[in-house]
Amino acid sequence: MKDSKAAIVLCILVLINILVPFSLIYLLDPERIKSLVGEPSDIEKKLSNKGADLTFSEAAVRIDFWYLSICALVVIGTSRLFDEQAEALGLHDDV
Repeated sequence: MKDSKAAIVLCILVLINILVPFSLIYLLDPERIKSLVGEPSDIEKKLSNKGADLTFSEAAVRIDFWYLSICALVVIGTSRLFDEQAEALGLHDDV
């Protein structure tokens, strides 16, 4: 295992992955996060208050709701079309 560079890199990555949960527990303290990041600016405070829950009647009058709905319709419809036409698109090759 010492001669293989890939095995050494894999062992290093495994050790780093073992340290990730401990570093997350270390960073869970709100005071420690404030000391690392600092206080939020006025813009960050304003942006953090956005995204409140809406009822359907409130969301239905907004253009971003309909834009997202149409985009989802196109993506889902395209994937279903490719799924249904997979044999024809694959030139009738059975895989």
